[in-house]
Amino acid sequence: MKRLIVFVLLFISSFAYSQKNILSLKDAVNIALKNNPDVQISKHKIDAANAKYSSGISLPQPNLSLSYEYTSTGSGLSEYGERTFEINQSFEFPTRYFSRGAKLNKDVESARLEYEYSRLKLTGDVKTKYYKVLLK
Repeated sequence: MKRLIVFVLLFISSFAYSQKNILSLKDAVNIALKNNPDVQISKHKIDAANAKYSSGISLPQPNLSLSYEYTSTGSGLSEYGERTFEINQSFEFPTRYFSRGAKLNKDVESARLEYEYSRLKLTGDVKTKYYKVLLK
């Protein structure tokens, strides 16, 4: 993270000396937020937490089964005495889904707060370094 801040500061200073224009603070913050690995990782953690939430509260897939009973050996399918098609789906008691959903929702919120923290921390660092470069 410090390498990126140093890179942004060097970019700002070289840009200011070469063109006598100063990179705006907003542009410096946007460049840092776009290229910082900690912020990108935090974004991916939000996506992972959302996917985990969706899979955690969904019902399991149903099972389809087909059975033929009461057959004699050597006869065709039309000679079976009983044919059944079954669709089975097992699920837990609904309060378990609610409690699991509440826990996973807290994980999503935690990932969002972590992203916001890393974004705000980086913004503060860039602003501090930006003004120090401007003062020098």
